[in-house]
Amino acid sequence: METRHPCSKPRGPGLLAAPWALALAASVLVAAIPAPAPASASLSALARQAGPEACPWPDGVPMGALPPARPAWCSPLTSGPSTFVSGPNSWVDDWSHGLMMADLGEGYQAFTFGSVYRTATFRHNNHWMQDVAGAGQNREGPPWNVGGTSMRPDRSFTFVDGKLVVEAEVTAGIAEYDGNAWPEITVTTAPAPTGEVQDGLYHYGQFGGHWAIGLRLQPSRVPIIALYPPTGPRRVELSFWQDGGARVVGGGPFTPETDAAWRTCQGTDPDANCRDTFRWEIERKQLTLSVNGVPYLQVHDLPDAVDVPAALVESPVYVYFAGTVYKAPGDTVRFHWRRVAINPEG
Repeated sequence: METRHPCSKPRGPGLLAAPWALALAASVLVAAIPAPAPASASLSALARQAGPEACPWPDGVPMGALPPARPAWCSPLTSGPSTFVSGPNSWVDDWSHGLMMADLGEGYQAFTFGSVYRTATFRHNNHWMQDVAGAGQNREGPPWNVGGTSMRPDRSFTFVDGKLVVEAEVTAGIAEYDGNAWPEITVTTAPAPTGEVQDGLYHYGQFGGHWAIGLRLQPSRVPIIALYPPTGPRRVELSFWQDGGARVVGGGPFTPETDAAWRTCQGTDPDANCRDTFRWEIERKQLTLSVNGVPYLQVHDLPDAVDVPAALVESPVYVYFAGTVYKAPGDTVRFHWRRVAINPEG
């Protein structure tokens, strides 16, 4: 019998395999196995030890990159000034840094989560990237190739008149990811992953003890939103086929406009060909996602039992941008990001 991962491309409404058993099993597995210590803090040291030609494993072209690209740990990382603009309750960074193979820079914090072998977050070619090597060299585990890396601005934000706006330019439509890798955005009251794993498959499940809402940008171009309380099961999951009692509009490449808005990259396409701008607006009773200015997923009239709680809307929150893998077949997966913004209108 065929087993489909919850991030696999759906075959159509009503024909989706339920992910609950897989999610539960993976959550238990990841929670039970401590992740290896993240290596990103010593990337330059690793590269210097390896020499100009050698590279610590894995050293092949990352999934989501084009030759002759190599993982970030193959090059000593330089440094340079950051490019963000931080307002009283806003953040905008277009990453026009002009740097090549540089560290993340001041103003950000990076984290490794789950059970993965090595991660890196770095700046290059006027954008920023995340490399995730999920499995060890023998690929038998541990690590179990489930998890990834995330980063956030080194400060908190608040909702403005009951709304938080998050924008991110990211390459989410890489066909090669094929349900084994995806970007995420998480908004939570937690300043770091807590070690209390509520759902080991996803970054937004790493914040037990705090409220968290997450957006999963699947390569199938079907976004998923999930809301977690500090304890207990997930409060709600929302998508074109899961409405939680709300009114859902759109949620996939089902019209000529949405199909054109969320682009895809195939084979040798440069990542910039599908680096799209996602705008996520979060309110208590409404959630809205647009892609390159086109309304893509709208969730209206969330019932009281599953709405975004006052404990999140009325508290300082942290905004994370994550690259997540699940049993990725490649040795290294690369995620490409550029502009990020929180409350960009100030």
